[in-house]
Amino acid sequence: MPEVYHGNPIDKEKGSLVTWDWGNDICELVETCSGMRTSIVEFDKYYNCEENTRLGLEAYSLYVLVSRKG
Repeated sequence: MPEVYHGNPIDKEKGSLVTWDWGNDICELVETCSGMRTSIVEFDKYYNCEENTRLGLEAYSLYVLVSRKG
C-alpha cells in the first residue's frame, strides 16, 4: 500500500508516517487484550479550545481512548 502521512509540528514538510490505521473495533481489541473497559472521547477543536490547549489536546478530529481497570 502507498505510504500515508499525518501532520507533524516538528516535521511540517513530510509529517508522520501512519503505521497503523485503527478501525471502529479498537475499543473491543483493547478490552480483549487488557481486560479494561475502553471508550472513545472526541475533543472538538473549536469547543473549549483554550482548555484543550492547556491539556495538550489541540488537534483536528482528536480522539482519545479512555481505559478503566476493574
